[in-house]
Amino acid sequence: MDERIRKRLWLHPTLVTMAAWIVCIWLYQMRLSNRLWLDLGDVAGVSAIVILGMTLGLMASCLPPVKIRRFYDIEDPDRRTERSAWFAFAILTILFLLEVLYSGFIPILAKLRGQQISHFAFGIPSVHGFVLAGYLFFTSCGVLAFLKYRGWRYLLPAISSVVIAVLIVNRKLLMVAVIQSLVLVILMNQRPLRATIITASVIVFTVLTFGVVGDIRSGSVIDDSGGFTRDTIVQKIPGLDWAYLYLTTPIHNLTYASIHADPENGAFPRRTFGPLIPSVLDGTDEDASDRYRTAAKTRHWLDSPMFNVSTAFINPLLDYGMYGVFFYAILTSYVASSVFFLSEDWVGIIVSVTLYATSVLTVFSDSFVNLNVIGQLLWVFVVYGLSRFRIGSPSYSLIYESDEEEDLFDEETDEYD
Repeated sequence: MDERIRKRLWLHPTLVTMAAWIVCIWLYQMRLSNRLWLDLGDVAGVSAIVILGMTLGLMASCLPPVKIRRFYDIEDPDRRTERSAWFAFAILTILFLLEVLYSGFIPILAKLRGQQISHFAFGIPSVHGFVLAGYLFFTSCGVLAFLKYRGWRYLLPAISSVVIAVLIVNRKLLMVAVIQSLVLVILMNQRPLRATIITASVIVFTVLTFGVVGDIRSGSVIDDSGGFTRDTIVQKIPGLDWAYLYLTTPIHNLTYASIHADPENGAFPRRTFGPLIPSVLDGTDEDASDRYRTAAKTRHWLDSPMFNVSTAFINPLLDYGMYGVFFYAILTSYVASSVFFLSEDWVGIIVSVTLYATSVLTVFSDSFVNLNVIGQLLWVFVVYGLSRFRIGSPSYSLIYESDEEEDLFDEETDEYD
């Protein structure tokens, strides 16, 4: 059965990302925390360079050799691909259990017991990022299948990601999973009002969960060091204080670094692309907990070590100054936009959703070179690689299976909204 899903221009990842940056500037100018003290003109100026670069990247993606495809044409994958997806998910589950055995603890239980163990110490080096990427990949597959076939069983991978995020106290895993799921809900839903209501409900739930997990990880540190006036609405609603600062302090840190940090101007942008090198190959002897513990001390460009994320453009800034920021914005926008235009099958949707998340998260950090996120693309090759072998029949499909379910899609004209 063939399905056609029209691509909507207003859901273009670059446009959504630029809107996210504008929202962050608006939140910054509210100055609900005394940590946000930089001149608004400086903040807006740095953000304008980022948005200009994204605009040029979008414009470049509209030119040859990129071919603009207006529809996702989805066919049900063959039975062999379905089996390989199930088998890959089983492998992922085994890898996580091996990580538990290797680490000897589960972060959430350790923290509830009051043990002084960093959650960053959990996992097998280099393998851990691949595991997290796998849960994100299968979350997208499961949500996509649920929206298409309305079978609740397809939500198992998405539920697994939420459970894993809580067990290992990983807010970013939860955040990325939610973003990717929301993009799929809006992309595949023919009723915008219903999609908006669902999206708003999930956002509220995510914000509250974000705050609860933040309190588990860091205790009352946000109350002591967040810079908020006591007993304001931001502090009364669980999660709002963490969410507000994590949306505004990155752009604050980037602007602060643009004023005070000198670019290194090396022959190779090692800071920008260095994270793509797995930890077992980068010559680092420290374990993950030690690296994260000392990160704030070594990041000399930070205004405060308390909040140490600085958007996706801090490393290009440190490599080549504002020129690095500008050209990296062009590059990331071009990649995300080109994939959006070129994608047409179910794999294209998964890849597009991944780049949605990486694009939107540029307001927070650089997921384009984060193996925990971009590693989802590797799982596409895992599924298709396994499909070349004869694998036993699964109890149900993780992706597409039923011909009996109600058709979710309507015939569309070959035009953008």
